[in-house]
Amino acid sequence: MGKFLLALIVIFALLFIGFYFVSSSLLTHVSYEGLAYLTQNSAKLGVEIADAKFSQVKWNPWRTIVWRNFKGYIKTTQEDSLSAKREFVLSVDEAALQLKSLGDRKFVLTARGLSAVFRRPASNVPGISEDEEDRIDTGHLKIPFQLDFLNPKAGASGLRILMQDLAGLITHGKTGVAVQFSAVSNVMAKGKTFKVRLGIRQEGDQYYLIMDREDIRVIAEELTKGTQERVSEAELDLVSQHPLLAQELLMIQDYAQNMAEQAHRLNPDISEDPYRHVLWSYLLTKAYGPDFAERVTDAHEVGDSKEGEADHKMDYNNNAVGRRYALAGYSEPSLLDRVMSDSDVILSSREV
Repeated sequence: MGKFLLALIVIFALLFIGFYFVSSSLLTHVSYEGLAYLTQNSAKLGVEIADAKFSQVKWNPWRTIVWRNFKGYIKTTQEDSLSAKREFVLSVDEAALQLKSLGDRKFVLTARGLSAVFRRPASNVPGISEDEEDRIDTGHLKIPFQLDFLNPKAGASGLRILMQDLAGLITHGKTGVAVQFSAVSNVMAKGKTFKVRLGIRQEGDQYYLIMDREDIRVIAEELTKGTQERVSEAELDLVSQHPLLAQELLMIQDYAQNMAEQAHRLNPDISEDPYRHVLWSYLLTKAYGPDFAERVTDAHEVGDSKEGEADHKMDYNNNAVGRRYALAGYSEPSLLDRVMSDSDVILSSREV
């Protein structure tokens, strides 16, 4: 009897080991088939995936699949002036897909140790070279979703909708999926690296990627140090609500400030404030279009009690001139002469 039990234990052990290796091999095959599907179909959603791979996949426990050391190259296309055109390498220490409820077909996808290294083309944003990189680190992602995998047609449709919603988070910073996300973004300003926390804000049935506004305030104070400029609360809100554009918005503002200061140093007769506002609005319009440019520059004026009514009117006027210059196709080098000679530009609040 003892030998029989021992033989039975050995047989069960061998069967278990055999099942483990077969299931692991099957999981690996299915996982790469899934990655191939994502690679082939993601471009339709404005996101291209390439060179996606992982080092290990396993059951842990039986209703959870875990992938380790995932890495992939992701590129987004620019659908409009406010969508983020990015190229980045995404790395995840551990991703897990858990079946929470078989009856309701509910799943939870989590990713721990998420990081991304971004490389962005300069386009119309001055101060950012084509080799400019920034990073997101210590990311944690949790996505609950429902997928009827027992109904192939409904399951395929649900998967497409899920992919579309998640692609929206990457390209526009918003999604209809109840996503939880936290990470730290490294933002460059004045040659320094600032840590900015990222999170999610829910509004109705939409979920928006946001930056911590107090972390943005620290960067804004660094950019305006030594100047008479102040960043309004409305500006902080706007930058916080557009984290995919935040680095560029800050760089454009800093660039316009530096160019205006430099022009005034070289020629004290040049009015620094009007030139800065015209150039700033011009660059914003070139990058994002006139409507969003106006939102950004108007946010700067809202809540700024340190300037008088005449100063605000001058700024609003010169911001409008900057938008007009951009839409007219004038070159940036020609702006300074135009600012000094164009009667539509208000050079002093005394002219209001």
